[in-house]
Amino acid sequence: MKIILNLSGGTYTLTVSETNTTKSAYGAQLRLYDVHIAKMFEVTYSDCQEIPNAGGRTWYYRAGNGKIYMGQFRINCQLASDIANT
Repeated sequence: MKIILNLSGGTYTLTVSETNTTKSAYGAQLRLYDVHIAKMFEVTYSDCQEIPNAGGRTWYYRAGNGKIYMGQFRINCQLASDIANT
């Protein structure tokens, strides 16, 4: 699995090499998609810890080395914190 994070210019983009994000991750019940979303939460949570008034992050998610648009996600700091503490 190859993940590229682009955090420049206020744009957060997660680009992955896989084209099939529904396959099992590491032989577990989680899908690759779940692992990718978790990475977005991890980075957002870290940012919010460093910048308390950050408010959150908007992510653009792309698969297939950027060729497949998977969606846009808004993760606010409160949600990132709630997930991290769960």
